[in-house]
Amino acid sequence: MMLISLAYRFTYKSLDEYAKLLSKQAVQTSLLSKSWVSSWKEVPTLELRSSKNNGFKKLRDFDKFVRSVLYNRNRSLKLDTLTFVREGVASAKILKEVLNYAFSHGVKHVDASINVTKKEEWPVYWNTSSDALLSLNLTSMSNTRCPFLEPEILELGPFKNLTVLYLKGAIITDSDSFSQFPELNKLTLDELTVSCSESISCIELITPKLKLFEYKGINFPVLKKHDSLAVLETVAIDFQGTRHDLYKRRMFEDLLVFFKAVANAKSLTMFSPIVHLLYVYRDEVKRCFPFRHLEFAKLDFGKPGSKVLFYNSLIVKGYSLKKSPYSKCKVLCPTFISE
Repeated sequence: MMLISLAYRFTYKSLDEYAKLLSKQAVQTSLLSKSWVSSWKEVPTLELRSSKNNGFKKLRDFDKFVRSVLYNRNRSLKLDTLTFVREGVASAKILKEVLNYAFSHGVKHVDASINVTKKEEWPVYWNTSSDALLSLNLTSMSNTRCPFLEPEILELGPFKNLTVLYLKGAIITDSDSFSQFPELNKLTLDELTVSCSESISCIELITPKLKLFEYKGINFPVLKKHDSLAVLETVAIDFQGTRHDLYKRRMFEDLLVFFKAVANAKSLTMFSPIVHLLYVYRDEVKRCFPFRHLEFAKLDFGKPGSKVLFYNSLIVKGYSLKKSPYSKCKVLCPTFISE
């Protein structure tokens, strides 16, 4: 009787806390009482994870569970956030079912993370759009095409109210992949691959409301300069680094082009490989460092093994702020912080 009485105290005020439980555990918990059986169908947040710790010995069992959760959920109640994390090789079918559910049911925040897909691409939607979608996070541990960023799909204006876009491991095949997101405020590109038909891989950011741009990759695609970045405030940039001098020179030249395209930013974060690259070509950087309106610069040496490069930052710090004498700078090191 104690379990039953406690269960009946479970109200909508506690739904948010209840939703934070792993989905598998949440459904199992519903066995405590009849009132909980329907409660899990009404939570505003769903987390679907394929971890073995959640009781899924086989991935097909997880896929079956996901379908059951989505099918049985109370569709008259809004789902605010959907998180889907799947290990192994994800089929196009399960990905399409999950994302189509999210887009067709007005989910505001979608976060999907996979290792790899059989077709090496995220599902494409010809008939689905979502005016409700505000943030989209797509993470892949292997290079995965994003057909929804291609012109024939973008012309349909599928996500016109999207404000936050995070892509990891994405392959884009069109340089103008973001202009159809007029409300885009924050863009993060992690390990992006640009595979355009042009001889030079480039991307355009025709995103008039973009305020924050984060980029991390193995190289720097040519970033075309546009007046549409007028309200850009914050830029963070990182790459894996290289030891080959010839390749390092090319990286430096591409980095300068990248910097010029975002030169009106007020805040700039550079990680240790970027700082080292600027240090190697410091004489040239002194003459052409493009940032003139910086209010804050951060040199981040928090990565393992980057402490050996720390003293390079003292020189880079000086000329990175030369054209912005009133700006502040913070240098982060694994063992201490210097301001």
